[in-house]
This record gives sequence, C-alpha cells and structure tokens, in this order.
Amino acid sequence: MKNILNIIRISKPLHTLIGVIAILIIFYSILDLVSPILSKLIVDEIVKNIQRKNANINFLATLIAASFLASVLGIFINSISDRLGDYLAGRLRKFLTEKFYYKVLGLPQNYFDNTISGKIVNQLNRGIQIIQDFMNTSTNFIIPAILQSIFTIAVLGFYSIPIAVFTFFLFPIYILLSYFSIVQWGKQEIEKNKIEDVTRGRIQEVILSIPLVKSFNNQLDEFKQVTKNLTAINKIYDKQSNTYHIFDFLRNFSLNLILLLVNIIVFYSTFKQNMTLGEMVLILQ
Repeated sequence: MKNILNIIRISKPLHTLIGVIAILIIFYSILDLVSPILSKLIVDEIVKNIQRKNANINFLATLIAASFLASVLGIFINSISDRLGDYLAGRLRKFLTEKFYYKVLGLPQNYFDNTISGKIVNQLNRGIQIIQDFMNTSTNFIIPAILQSIFTIAVLGFYSIPIAVFTFFLFPIYILLSYFSIVQWGKQEIEKNKIEDVTRGRIQEVILSIPLVKSFNNQLDEFKQVTKNLTAINKIYDKQSNTYHIFDFLRNFSLNLILLLVNIIVFYSTFKQNMTLGEMVLILQ
C-alpha cells in the first residue's frame, strides 16, 4: 500500500484524472444499489395486488422504468470509468517509464559496468507492467467492489442489523487471509525475480554476443545455465501457487459459510413474516 501511495503522490500530472475516475466510481457504486431497492418496491407492489390491497399499476410501471434507466445509467458511467481507467493506466505507464529512463541515463558508468543491461530492461518491463495491471484492476474492479460493499452493508443495516453484522465480518476474515497469502507470495516473489532478472539479462547478453559465444563453443553451457534457472523459477512458482490456492479455498469457504448464515436469517424471517418478499429480494440481490 505504501508503494502505491508513493506512485500516486509522484504522479501529480495525473491527479485530476484520478479524481474524475474516483467520482465516477462513487456514482456507479451508488447506482449499483438502486436496482435491488427498486426490485424490493416492485415485488412489494405485486404482493399488494395479490393480497387485494391498494396496488397501483402506474406506480409499478414507473418503478420498472426507473429500474431500467438506473441500470442503463450505471452501465454508461461504468463504461466511461473503465475507459478512463485504461487511459490512466497507459499515461501512468508512460510517465513512470520516462522517470525510470531519465534516472538510468543519469547513473554513473560503473553502474553499467557491474550490471547486466538485460536485467535493467527486465526490471523496468516487469515493474511498469505490474503497475499498469494494478491500476486497471483497481479502477475497473477493486475500488468499485470496496465502495459497493460499504454501501451494501449500510443498506442491509437499515433492514436487518444481524445480516449487516454477518456481512461485515466477511471483510476482516477476507482481508486477513488475503494479507497472509500476499505476504507469503511476496517473500518468494523477491527470490524468483532475482533469478528471472539474471536469466533474462543473460539471454539478452548472449544473443548480443552470439559470435563470441560460438567462438568459444559455449552454447551448451549457456543453455544449461538458463535451463537450471528456469527450473528454479518454476519450483518457487509451484510453492507460491500451493500457498495461494490454500488461502483461496479458505477465503471462499468463509464467504460461503457467512452467506449460508445470512440466507438462513433471511428465509426464516420471511417465513415468519418479519420480512416482506420485497425485502428478501433486496437482501439476496
């Protein structure tokens, strides 16, 4: 998180764009809750008619139209937000690449004498690509999901405090499991990146110096060294994958367990007529 904040802080030319995207994401997150609320009102109006109470067909038509318009507006805002998110990721990639390149050009000669050029390029490509992917994912998925979850808990709390509390418990459980998963992955990623940087750098150096390599008949040794490094990278990745999927199972299990408890409360409350059908539809959505 600290590195992410540092990246945002140094990217001053992009702050206005980041602000616009944030506003659009907030609007979209709010609109995403409008549909379930309108569904509740629609179902309640239909139940009124079934029970021969004072139902209004015009009000029902208005609710359906409003639900459709809210969905279309949400799709429109989400599309603009996603497009601006991609635009931001591309401009951030350019901005950070320029800063990195400017920094490299100012380094002393002894740095280049002691560092494989391919390693520098590989570090740049990996770092910038990770940042771009993260920005795309954040603006298109992570931030909207967080805001929608906060707004959802607030709405659930209005109709049922126990359900809101159970839903809220998802966050510390999910975040804690994700934290341990990321920490374990990160420790092994550092080791893996070191081997990968040396390997990619070595491949580039060999290709650039292929006449010299062939003159010493050293092709097989170079090939064996790269193969050894790639095998080591795969072993580390296998450990990362095992750890990730164990924690992912625990995350999904906790999610389904809490959702089961929520469903039990909702169905029982509706069965006992402590909730309307509309409220049940709203909560389940």
